Amino acid sequence: MEGLEAGAEVLLMDEDTCASNFMIRDANMQKLVNKKDEPITPFVDQARKLFSHHGISTILVLGGSGDYFDISDTIIQMKQFVPYNVTQAAHDIARSSPVERETEMCDSSTSPIERIPLPGSINPLNKYGKRSVYATEVNRIRFGQYTIDLTDGEQIVELEQTKAIMHALLYLDRYIDGDTRLSQIFQHLKRDLGQHGLGVLCDRADGNLAFFRQLELASALNRLRSLKMKQKFLAESGTV
Repeated sequence: MEGLEAGAEVLLMDEDTCASNFMIRDANMQKLVNKKDEPITPFVDQARKLFSHHGISTILVLGGSGDYFDISDTIIQMKQFVPYNVTQAAHDIARSSPVERETEMCDSSTSPIERIPLPGSINPLNKYGKRSVYATEVNRIRFGQYTIDLTDGEQIVELEQTKAIMHALLYLDRYIDGDTRLSQIFQHLKRDLGQHGLGVLCDRADGNLAFFRQLELASALNRLRSLKMKQKFLAESGTV
């Protein structure tokens, strides 16, 4: 969800690192545990809707769940590090051996919840009321009274990226008015960076900055403990 809010158009997932009940609920489990008693809709029933409703593609690395054959557009098998297109064979198998499980659908009429940051919640002031924002480690940003932990941001590899994210957090505040959705704020930043480069983030020239992905910025923002949000539901036909 963090990735989708940050504007991701493709999700990359490895079966080995995903929770099994996130990936699939087989026929036997469906017979034992009724859908109304299970809050999780498995991803096999969500992936196609993500593409058809929101234009978001998914690339999955699988080794044990053939139930995804039915919903896949392209299926690549790796043999000794060589890729082979086995889409037709996989679809033939799916047609000849249909899965016994029931498709589980959640409400498809509602888009993901949009969040709106509240003014003043990106707070750079420490407990003494002084601005205190700095980054001396690749996976840590000191921001006001809190430390933002970026340990899970595996693609942040240089301190210059971390510093750029730190400056971007401060820059975002100019677009936070209590009405603008977070996804729109990210788009404003993307536009400004595209037009002016990283220099737009700082009041003075700083050559020690490196570009980052929007996802890394979203990760940092969501881990800032002073951040406050309100939520808005966006139905397909309008705002609720």
